[in-house]
Amino acid sequence: FRVAPPGENKEGKKPSSLPQRPGKVSEPVSDLILPLDKSQRLSLKDCIMVIDDDEAILRIVKKILTNEFYEVVEVSNGKDGLNQVFEHPPDLILVDYEMPGINGIDFIKKLKANSRVSKIPVIMLTATQAEETEIDAFTMGADDWISKPIQKARLLARIKRLLKK
Repeated sequence: FRVAPPGENKEGKKPSSLPQRPGKVSEPVSDLILPLDKSQRLSLKDCIMVIDDDEAILRIVKKILTNEFYEVVEVSNGKDGLNQVFEHPPDLILVDYEMPGINGIDFIKKLKANSRVSKIPVIMLTATQAEETEIDAFTMGADDWISKPIQKARLLARIKRLLKK
């Protein structure tokens, strides 16, 4: 007495085609799989890129966001941030105003100039309290502005608001 595993007949051979129910048409498995959105990422979490040259800020913001179940990508400068945005566009970007090389204003200007990534919401983070800096950020296309030190509740509320759009 022998039990044949699925896909095998009693003689131990695999049939050329599996038996079908009458009137039932077989569909390829690939036709049954729906594509993922969010740029085909494996994670369905919202992805937030944090760009800041201050490692302490990166650690604090990452802890806040991962505790809220966001996927976080940390980047320490604007140039690397731009490169990563084009490779793997996030759902939202937090960018520091004052960084060496490409500062936050220049980063936003370059980001918003590219139609492929221009719709990604951006929140400017800064220790600068100057109204002129805030106006420059909004003029370049920043969607919001948060002063340092970062308050957890304010950060999360603004992120959630922008991700709903």
